[in-house]
Amino acid sequence: MSAAKEKNTGGILAKILVPAVLIAAGAAGWFYFKHSAPEIKRKPPTPRVAAVEAITAMRGDVRARVSALGVAKPARTVILRSRVSGEVRRVSPRLVPGGRFQKGEEIASIDPADYRADLKKAQSALERARADLMIEQGSRRVAEEELKILSETGAAEIVETDLILREPQLKKARAVVASAEADLAKAGLNLKRTSIRAPFNALTLERHVEPGSVAGSQDPIATLAGADDYWVEVSVPLDRLHMLNIHPRKGSRALVRSQTGDGVWEGRAIRLAGRLEEKTRLATVIVRVADPLGPAAGKKKAGRPSRPLMINDYVEVAFSGKTIRSAIPLPRKALRDGDAVWLYDDGRLRIVKADLAWKQDGLVLVESGLEEGEKVIVSDISLPVEGMPLVLMEGKKTKEENAP
Repeated sequence: MSAAKEKNTGGILAKILVPAVLIAAGAAGWFYFKHSAPEIKRKPPTPRVAAVEAITAMRGDVRARVSALGVAKPARTVILRSRVSGEVRRVSPRLVPGGRFQKGEEIASIDPADYRADLKKAQSALERARADLMIEQGSRRVAEEELKILSETGAAEIVETDLILREPQLKKARAVVASAEADLAKAGLNLKRTSIRAPFNALTLERHVEPGSVAGSQDPIATLAGADDYWVEVSVPLDRLHMLNIHPRKGSRALVRSQTGDGVWEGRAIRLAGRLEEKTRLATVIVRVADPLGPAAGKKKAGRPSRPLMINDYVEVAFSGKTIRSAIPLPRKALRDGDAVWLYDDGRLRIVKADLAWKQDGLVLVESGLEEGEKVIVSDISLPVEGMPLVLMEGKKTKEENAP
């Protein structure tokens, strides 16, 4: 009985002492860690610094460039017509669209039989007229001798007149000879005109006849375009004309680039057309492109485009304009809204307004507002604020220059 009571008493004490000991141990551990933990010192947050790319502003003389769009046209176009009538005997196999002819090369021919007969008739008529003239010249000499004999005999006073000396008959005979010579020349010219030839180095645009067809005088044979040079009619805004520098005799250099291919051609701006386009109100500048088709045989020359310049091709033309003195060229991306420019100034952002002398493709020319040697930022900043700290990038590495 007593043993059972002692066992119960021990269990009750264990239940009371174990929690008490655990609570005391926890309190002692909390007290220990609280007083032995390291002290954490708070530091102020480090300001975020933007990394930027910059270029150095350099002042100098820069030649402006004016870019505009245009259309390629042949410098001269002609509808070649027959000067004589007759059956078309022969047509050159190259008389097809795109076919090329050298100056003087035969394009087509008219049946020459009738014109050869006319030439022989004209030759015969001339021979008869010359014979009649010789007879009349002999008659004049006879009349002169007769008049001389009568004058020497003194039988009667004879007045020398043109009629007595057969002057009218002689003039008529000479006129007949001149007319026969003209008829012969015309017959020879008509015979020559049966061979229709290219009036200049030409490209065939259109063919109007076939072998066996009958061509009348002034009927069209072919439409040809000059192959020696093309004109590009370039549309230029009026506010950019003042930068063009077109020499009155030599013109000025222009680079013609196709918008539909990889062709590039050297050209010369030769004149201002003197008119505005009716719809767009743009000025027209004529640019001459020499040898736009390349060699007729199709052989490539060193430095020539891979293809010929096509008629009606849309092209971009870059003119070499006037020289702008003491300007600072900057890439277009360096210019911000309102013609502002961002500068890297001793680790800080400085925003200035630039006065522009000229804008062109990918480039702006600054006249004032910048100083030579200043570092112009060409990269973007998400939230630009005047005076914000910056880091200047050098390649892939960044270098702080007096950044706080």
